[in-house]
Amino acid sequence: MTKSTYDFTNFAALLEKADISVDEAAKLFKVSRVTIYSWCNGHAPNQKLILETAERLIKMITRAITAEDLPVINSTRDDKHAKITEVLRKHLTP
Repeated sequence: MTKSTYDFTNFAALLEKADISVDEAAKLFKVSRVTIYSWCNGHAPNQKLILETAERLIKMITRAITAEDLPVINSTRDDKHAKITEVLRKHLTP
């Protein structure tokens, strides 16, 4: 089992701070809503690839919040995913 470097007990608060819904998070992380709810309850992914991908995306969300690029404002439900994705690309690092 892979050990997480992120404390998933903070995951729900991170999504709330970024104004990312469970549905939106499921799309961004490319997992089910049930998985997002599990993470929100503090359960880290136990598969290495999923954990690494989730932690990389969590770091991008955290950087976007710090830079005040999240939450996105003045977006409709239909274009919110595109705007969040655009913001996260800006905070992508190798």
